[in-house]
Amino acid sequence: ASDRALCQMWIAGGGEMKPDLEKIIADQNVNDVVTLFGRVSDEHKLDLMQRASVLICTSIKEGWGLIVTEANSMATPALVYDVDGLRDSAAVSNANSICHATITALCTELHNQFNLFLQHSDIYEQKCRNVLESSHSVTFDKSYQNFLTIIQSK
Repeated sequence: ASDRALCQMWIAGGGEMKPDLEKIIADQNVNDVVTLFGRVSDEHKLDLMQRASVLICTSIKEGWGLIVTEANSMATPALVYDVDGLRDSAAVSNANSICHATITALCTELHNQFNLFLQHSDIYEQKCRNVLESSHSVTFDKSYQNFLTIIQSK
């Protein structure tokens, strides 16, 4: 039972998969370690991101993984699938982690990282500082200037 208390999973968001997730949580008897919040306000989302140890994003395609940038701005590193959009947003900081888009790869990377962080909290703290610092490089002004440069070069 003590191992179960070591880790909590929070799932925020709505959508058509919510009833399936509720059933899986109940069937697997993990309601003590998995919390399904459903749709949350922006304020609550940012609070969860700030309190989280890591953001895990398993989308299979994104235009830009804004959720990664948001988590990084709360000093929370991200672990994401190696897919369009997530790969790009996570690559802004080398302190984020990118893994193959399979649940096995995700679990392996998560396990490896948590073992490292439990043994070396200074590495985790540096990772948090790195993602926070890198998040400052992602701004609307910089994006607009990059867009203009590309358009004007054509």
